[in-house]
Amino acid sequence: NIMPSLVANFCIATTGTYPSADADSVDEAAAKPEPYMGEIQAFAFNFGPAGINNGGWLPCDGRLLSVEDYNTLFKLIGNAYGGDGVTGFRLPDFNGRIPLSQGAGPALTPRTIGEHFGALAVSLSTQEMPTHGHPLQLGVANAQGANAGPMGPGRSVALNPAFNGFVDPPTDTSLATTAVLEAGNGAPHDNNQPTLALWYCICIAGKVPDFG
Repeated sequence: NIMPSLVANFCIATTGTYPSADADSVDEAAAKPEPYMGEIQAFAFNFGPAGINNGGWLPCDGRLLSVEDYNTLFKLIGNAYGGDGVTGFRLPDFNGRIPLSQGAGPALTPRTIGEHFGALAVSLSTQEMPTHGHPLQLGVANAQGANAGPMGPGRSVALNPAFNGFVDPPTDTSLATTAVLEAGNGAPHDNNQPTLALWYCICIAGKVPDFG
């Protein structure tokens, strides 16, 4: 089972400012490198839907943006996360979803940017249940140690601990219509893995990446 997920592109910086435990040894500019437009970061705070840094970051909440107003960002992410790609495009929506990197590893399902998959809850089908059996004990209702069925003597399913298996019932005995009933109500089970909620935001006013 897979919980709700959204595919993005995970990268690691191979060049940049080397972190230092001594804050005084890093100048202010180096300590605050300019993020890339289209970069997504997780924050431990939430300053509301208007975004942070004067709107330089917006929440990854799937909102629809205008292609005309955010043309540079649109050129970077397109309409991979929704929108018609003509007048509007959507930001990634991580509400109730976990991020997952694009691509495919050994024996893993290939994933593409913007793909949504998974479910919050799952109902098991017969095909998904493991093969199993149920032991059955039958006997006459007046057998020693037997538990009478719901229909009374002569038309009972009885549990007889003295034997295990199927026996031919007497000619005047039949199984009660309520002898074998379905169990369970088909309710879906929770499908969430252990998760910690953070605030995912996308940079809309940063340095434009150079793919050359």
